[in-house]
Amino acid sequence: GDSIPLPQGDRTVIEKYLGKGVVGDPVAASPIDDASHLCPLAAGTRTFTLTSGDQEGQAETHTIAELKRDTPGTSWSESWGSGDALFLNRDDAGNIHLVTHNEQHEGVITQYAPAEPILLMGMRPGETRTSKSDIKAFDLAHPDHLSHTGSLNLKLTYVGAYKVTVPTGSYDAVLLRWTYTGKIGPATVNDVQYRFLAPGVGVVAEVEKKKVSAMLVYNDQLNVGKVLSGH
Repeated sequence: GDSIPLPQGDRTVIEKYLGKGVVGDPVAASPIDDASHLCPLAAGTRTFTLTSGDQEGQAETHTIAELKRDTPGTSWSESWGSGDALFLNRDDAGNIHLVTHNEQHEGVITQYAPAEPILLMGMRPGETRTSKSDIKAFDLAHPDHLSHTGSLNLKLTYVGAYKVTVPTGSYDAVLLRWTYTGKIGPATVNDVQYRFLAPGVGVVAEVEKKKVSAMLVYNDQLNVGKVLSGH
């Protein structure tokens, strides 16, 4: 595959929250032909070190577990902290989607319909795919209480592949960028997320930069970077 230079706008954001020296030169990027190799869903724990945000320098342990649910494909959870969790589904075609997101600091359980794409088979370097999900936000303390509804528009871009150096080593990692716009209850949402995924390892570094116009549903800003430091 071809190597694609990291766009300067993306590099500026990534280096601000991960620091310089984490993301190096572009490397050959190939189409996604095995999502499970880029995002291995297997029971276990992974440790990240936060590189920015209110808890910069602290360790964050993520626990991945298989769920027994009556849904198509295999369902998994990835949990961390005191109540944050992603609930993921791998369908029969090998695509991986986000179904539900528990956000402790927001106090909500967010459900996506249709499920939000995390990894899509067949995506090529430089390609962007778009989708729209209806959102239901439930009170985390009272999961049967629907707090707000809304929708999110998503642009998922396979930016390219890059040499990434984190505490656990150096990897040739695929970079995916999620760009969100939408409205949930009274709040408008603008969010960008970056994840570097190394074959056979999964996420080795990530950044989330979120800005919201109202504080009734989400915080007004969330700027967090993290790097893999143990697995």
